[in-house]
Amino acid sequence: MDTKKAPEGAERRRKGNKNYAQLEKTKSAFFQKPCTMMEVAKNTGIERANICRYVSKLRKCDNIWLVNIGRCPITGHKKVGNLTTNPKFAPKNIQLELF
Repeated sequence: MDTKKAPEGAERRRKGNKNYAQLEKTKSAFFQKPCTMMEVAKNTGIERANICRYVSKLRKCDNIWLVNIGRCPITGHKKVGNLTTNPKFAPKNIQLELF
């Protein structure tokens, strides 16, 4: 019985591909309609902690926007942000209009 080990770094590459796939799945879920992180976690099957991590990455790149704050349809919490990656739903920047 021949048991060969995978080359070093192969496991890391596989894990990286999984994380990239989850990031893309998260981006497309937020693109369809503004929703909460818990809604995306339930719809995609990705853990909420990972969704939070991906939202943080997207915020650093300015690729996700907070649309409004409201009640979560799943948990019932009152102050939950609805997020989107779709520029069509992104709020307009009114800072330039003030001056």
